Amino acid sequence: MTTQEKAMPEWRQELIRLAQIDINAQRNEYLFPAPKFLGDWLGVEERDNALWFNVFDCVVLILINLSLLPWLMDKPWYLIAVLSGLRIALLGVPKFILALHYSAHRPIIRPVWLNNLLIEYLITPFFGLPPGVYRFHHIIMHHKEDNIYPYDLSSTMPYQRDNFPFCWLHYWLRFEVAVWFELPFYLFRRQYWGMLTQSVAVIVCWYGGNWYLYTHVRPAISLWLFLMPQLILSMALMWGNFCQHLFVDPQHFEDDHRLTVNLLATPFNQVAFNDGYHIIHHKYPALHWSEMPKRFITQRELDLHVEHDAVCVKDIDW
Repeated sequence: MTTQEKAMPEWRQELIRLAQIDINAQRNEYLFPAPKFLGDWLGVEERDNALWFNVFDCVVLILINLSLLPWLMDKPWYLIAVLSGLRIALLGVPKFILALHYSAHRPIIRPVWLNNLLIEYLITPFFGLPPGVYRFHHIIMHHKEDNIYPYDLSSTMPYQRDNFPFCWLHYWLRFEVAVWFELPFYLFRRQYWGMLTQSVAVIVCWYGGNWYLYTHVRPAISLWLFLMPQLILSMALMWGNFCQHLFVDPQHFEDDHRLTVNLLATPFNQVAFNDGYHIIHHKYPALHWSEMPKRFITQRELDLHVEHDAVCVKDIDW
């Protein structure tokens, strides 16, 4: 043990030790790697390989899913359901959702328009999210308003955390029912006219396309390829956001240290691009996901966490 380590308080040594576990952990966000030449051609940095491999795997499984649909058209509906369920279970929650999240903050593919087209528009519908609206809800609304009620539509501030499951059910149902109207209205209030137009067009196309599939193709296609995944993913998203902002200091709700927590040394970080470092993420939304544990253990950050009474827990997930 070095002289510096001997002089360091035990609690600080323990936090550094826990973060080092996340720094050195094997990445488990994907099933199989993508061809190297393809990542090089798309300008993917080596540190983004885990995220890029997840995106590539999603494309492969979606193409397999779509190629089997003609054969499944006259087969029992539950085969379509099982196929979609396997895809989402293997790569969707939480893996692709967090890949979408961090690629929205920091594009991994060049040019950026291709990153957004592939991940936010072509892949997301098959994992339960209407194309293109995640960025508006998360980047434009959630991070700008920072969980402050009533401006952040996904704010947890009005809820009593120990009144479970009523409060969480209300939180999720409000999102599931009202987000289709509240998000466009938020964009209208903030005068984001281009985003407002795009969000309304996407929502209309989402429901119009699913209506067409349900009435003119086969109900099971609409239900199990898009609508049921949307229901399931909305529950997962709201569970995640509710838990991430479970502990909010009512006297200091604008302080990023006191509106969320950090999860350290948990297997969840290995399948979610270190999403457990949520205080760090809210403080530095553009920080690369692989850098969050390293930023956390800098002397400045540890001092700030102590000064602001930040909550850190170990070996659990959301």
